[in-house]
Amino acid sequence: MSGAVPLPAFRAAFPGLSEGRGAYLDTAHKGLLPGAAHAALLSHLEETVRGVAEKSHLIEIAEETRDLFARLVGVEADEIAITKNVSEGVNTFANAVDWRPGDEVVLCPGFEHPNNLLPWLNLRRRGVSVVEVPIRADHALPVEGIAAAIRPARTRVVTVSAASFTPGCRADLRAVSEACRPAGALLHVDGAQSVGVLRHDLRVEGVDALSVGGQKALCGLFGFGFLYVRRAVAEALDPPFLARFGVRQEGGHEDFSPGVEERPAAGARRFDVGYPGFTGGVAMRECLRLLLATGPEAIEARALFLSAQLADALDAAGLRVIRVPDHLRTHIVAADVPGGGAAALHAHLAAQGVRCSYRKGGLRLSVHAYTDEAEIARAAEACAAWIRQEGVASAAE
Repeated sequence: MSGAVPLPAFRAAFPGLSEGRGAYLDTAHKGLLPGAAHAALLSHLEETVRGVAEKSHLIEIAEETRDLFARLVGVEADEIAITKNVSEGVNTFANAVDWRPGDEVVLCPGFEHPNNLLPWLNLRRRGVSVVEVPIRADHALPVEGIAAAIRPARTRVVTVSAASFTPGCRADLRAVSEACRPAGALLHVDGAQSVGVLRHDLRVEGVDALSVGGQKALCGLFGFGFLYVRRAVAEALDPPFLARFGVRQEGGHEDFSPGVEERPAAGARRFDVGYPGFTGGVAMRECLRLLLATGPEAIEARALFLSAQLADALDAAGLRVIRVPDHLRTHIVAADVPGGGAAALHAHLAAQGVRCSYRKGGLRLSVHAYTDEAEIARAAEACAAWIRQEGVASAAE
């Protein structure tokens, strides 16, 4: 089976897994940091302490990081802006569109994290209408419903998550894009729960803009992220914020000639505001090098294989796994405790060294290609032991 073969070199790159205790099943909250990123951070901090960190060198690292991320998602470096997180990316793009009263945004609240809802709802103060489409009963994105809600000359943007934050269902981005095109609507994607563990080719998927943070499947730090905007789209937008790195530069960085150099920079670079978070960029460069060296296809295959194993193991342990359509599975598995008690089970798992999240009243467990079968077995055994101890009827009964 594809993905059944472990990726030992990838797993070995994460020293936090070598301690041999517990199980880390919380990538959807925070990915583990690779050892190479840790070493690069220590070197960077030492240079900063000694006062020898060169700004020009840090800018070079940020530019390499931009290029590496562009390679990961199949686009050009000039189509990438460096941000702090998903929220900043979504808000930047949302406020760059030249909205007119009566324009519409189409979204599915039941599929989205609040950070891909609030920026769009906030546009109502500018006369923009938000069209809400109900989620499908099987937790999938309602592509047909979204397509039916799109209105030519009215719908300006459709926004979806590439994968829901719980229960972990993948969106058919290509199908959504094909529904957008005839109406001239732009497709914005929240990539928080997909980029780094699920393979993306944004050109093939037809995505116009994508916002992502670096701390989840990209395995970096909080406070460093990316905004992709397709070049033709970016150059038709006016950035809501403008700073030195976001304009075309004829002279040096501190030089500026009003009326000459205030033209926005090429592509998505116009959305860069000030210096990027250099510390996060130092770490992210190493994370992206590792992901690209391992291969997005191999990472996705391994993660999907492991999440299927995890779902079956939790079922066998007595939990009620929330199943999504098989072809839309992700690295995330959500489960409920029959009769309730998910919060108590979450606390029990934490005490046993099993890291996962409590979301929407249930458990959310998530793997990466660095996870192994032993961790899955450990988590399932801890769940089964708690169910026996508490006398909870299993989902199979």
